[in-house]
Amino acid sequence: IAGRQSDPSTTSLALHALKAANYSDTTILYQAVSYLTSNQNSDGGWGFYAGDGSNAYVTSMVLRALSSYNSLFLLQDSISKASSYLLTKQNTDGGFGSSPSTIYETALSVISLIESGQGSALPLQNAINYITSTQSSNGSWSDDPYSTALALQALAAARANLAVSSISLSKSMPARL
Repeated sequence: IAGRQSDPSTTSLALHALKAANYSDTTILYQAVSYLTSNQNSDGGWGFYAGDGSNAYVTSMVLRALSSYNSLFLLQDSISKASSYLLTKQNTDGGFGSSPSTIYETALSVISLIESGQGSALPLQNAINYITSTQSSNGSWSDDPYSTALALQALAAARANLAVSSISLSKSMPARL
């Protein structure tokens, strides 16, 4: 938008849209990615505008955007720093964000950590426990469509991230009939 200053959240949303549209002009994509990496705070996160203090919500949005372009540009350092920042924002209840934890920050943090390949088992499990324990009896999260949609996306992303660690058979050989 002419006359509008760039910010990390809008730039990350634009990168998501360009990815979904299979946009391939690397010059434009590089400019957007470069804007994000050059405005990453020293703690590894991003705020709502350049120079703003970091927060879990914007950092999660930017981490998702950068993760989707990691194979095109060298972004692993920024991704690792963002993941480390996010993990410092996990509260004792397992949720993420400012105290108290919020569903939308927790869900976005889970999704971004999984998509970036940076999520480890215990922090993710604690976050999933937070999400499942805060679901309302009517099936929503806080009666909010946005939080509910993000919570469902996080649960789906976590389920797809499960791995079988071992398989054992109860009998060494199948019985003949």
